[in-house]
Amino acid sequence: MAPVALLYRREAEGWQPELFEGLDAVIDLPERGARPGLAETYDGLTVPARTTDAMR
Repeated sequence: MAPVALLYRREAEGWQPELFEGLDAVIDLPERGARPGLAETYDGLTVPARTTDAMR
């Protein structure tokens, strides 16, 4: 399972979700002058496998 991040951006028509998936993903935040990557965000963390109803 790849790490993911869900970001909601405020736009004229409301809040729009944007999904970032995998350690190569980079979240562009030009308003903040930042481009955090999921690799650095998740560095040092262990992401356990997620159990879903389909896996039971």
